[in-house]
Amino acid sequence: MRSLQERLSYFWRDAGLLELALSHRSWANQQRGRAHNERLEFLGDAVLDLILADHLFRRFPLLDEGGLSQLRSQLVCVDALHHAAVRVELWRYLRVGRGEERVRGAPRVLADAMEAVVGSAFMDGQIIAAARVAHASGIIPHELSEEVLR
Repeated sequence: MRSLQERLSYFWRDAGLLELALSHRSWANQQRGRAHNERLEFLGDAVLDLILADHLFRRFPLLDEGGLSQLRSQLVCVDALHHAAVRVELWRYLRVGRGEERVRGAPRVLADAMEAVVGSAFMDGQIIAAARVAHASGIIPHELSEEVLR
């Protein structure tokens, strides 16, 4: 997990949160009801919306609400989140159930896990931690990211 944390530019104080973010439902079901990452995915989605809304609002002062919403939706979509997950090699750490290895690299599964990782960073280190993860993973393109980490 250390190499993943290095890629994400954030080291969790509670490593259990990161492990939970990387626990697919199929794995949890085979572990007799252990928790899975879907609640963290929900949180991560909302946190990413906030981080990006704040960033885009400040970065593009002349863009109207429609333009800001369209730009944000391009940055927080399955394709963009999947690309970010691949960039940090998230599939290597994702826990899936036996017989479910084929889902490990599925775009939707990786996108959901990436949101869960952001949610876990938020739970561990609040908004600055989540922003660092979003920046380091490429969810926020580097040319858009200077103000986010301030």
